[in-house]
Amino acid sequence: MNQAPGNNGHRMKLVTSRLIIGVLVALLTISSIRVCLPPLLSVIAGSLIRSEPAVQSDLIIALGGDRYCLREKRAAELYLQGFAPRMVVSGVQYIPGIHTGDWARNYVVELGVKIDDVIVLRETWNTREEAKRLTAMMRENGWKSAIVVTSPYHSRRALFTLEKAAPELRFTSIPVEPQHPEWRPTRWWTRRNDAGMTVREILAWVNTLLSGWE
Repeated sequence: MNQAPGNNGHRMKLVTSRLIIGVLVALLTISSIRVCLPPLLSVIAGSLIRSEPAVQSDLIIALGGDRYCLREKRAAELYLQGFAPRMVVSGVQYIPGIHTGDWARNYVVELGVKIDDVIVLRETWNTREEAKRLTAMMRENGWKSAIVVTSPYHSRRALFTLEKAAPELRFTSIPVEPQHPEWRPTRWWTRRNDAGMTVREILAWVNTLLSGWE
């Protein structure tokens, strides 16, 4: 039995209305994502940073791993401002006779740090190993507090690792200011280097939380 032409027309209008509504909902969703996602991604990157006011401490630690020497430069500035009487730099030996820790020491001495006030921590290949050796050195020497200088994206995880290794010691995070060419949290996904750093650090946090600390 054939359906009345009026029923077919009504059904077609209903399908068309639903299609239009679906398209409008999809466009609204896409627009919302475009508006809300960038601020959310910037907030996520910003949450990697832990920054605190400088306080008098027993030493200043410039964590290794900065090819631009921004960490060492910031640590030297804090030393010269009188926030601690000594500082620690760290590094690894890539090839025989060349050690990044020695380069870091020579660099901060050029900036005005007294060579006798610089301690080189050697063969620190990751944050967890660095935290173990730093906290052991602090306990051995009776040092109770340290200013920690690292890259901004690394600062919260670095302090988490140090505080987990030695909860009885006091650590103050004073990271390098976010800047080009190292890393910036705003619109980080638009720059290849910043995107790589951010994703790597987020994955490192996942590993840290799953395995305890790194």
